[in-house]
Amino acid sequence: YEAKSAGRYEGRIYNAEMATRLAERRDLRSEMPAALARGEFFVEFQPQFDLKTRKLHGFEALARWRRHGSFVPPEVFIEIAGQDDFVSQLDTWVLREALKHAVAWNQLSRTPIQISANVSAQHFRSENLISEVQMALERSGMPPGLLTLEVTERVLLENWSRSQRTLRDLSAVGIRIALDDFGTGFSSLSYLKQLQICLLYTSPSPRDRG
Repeated sequence: YEAKSAGRYEGRIYNAEMATRLAERRDLRSEMPAALARGEFFVEFQPQFDLKTRKLHGFEALARWRRHGSFVPPEVFIEIAGQDDFVSQLDTWVLREALKHAVAWNQLSRTPIQISANVSAQHFRSENLISEVQMALERSGMPPGLLTLEVTERVLLENWSRSQRTLRDLSAVGIRIALDDFGTGFSSLSYLKQLQICLLYTSPSPRDRG
């Protein structure tokens, strides 16, 4: 994995530093469920502006982890969480927190405030995704039309026919779908003709997001 991360045609020799990094990642992975229960995870809201009106129209909810007084980079813990089912649990928690805040903001705002949240590959493939989204909306009282779920291009292309069914089911709930990181993989514009989505351009970095 060290060789693969360095690029093509690379080689690496095992050393003690690798063992230390592996141990650190193993510790992070084992701590995550308890850390979520202890309240170490929190949601950071990134503002989104309408380029035409130059006005704020919503926020993107991003997971953050404050561990022992210091922050774990999201590109680190998101990747580790994605190695098992915990990332789906984290997705659901972020969604519920985001909706709770959005409902409170909309009660004070004269104009509707939208909220968006990311969906991991594991969660997108889960049979419980639709019901969990519906339940989160019902519990919060958030209008479905003000929620956007962001899905990466790579996730959609893993199983195109199944992805289409999931997107149709999500759209039927009344929420919006945003295609994240489009153009970083191998899909073409022809795919967009088959999807009723809002196209969102972002950085190709690993879910800075969370």
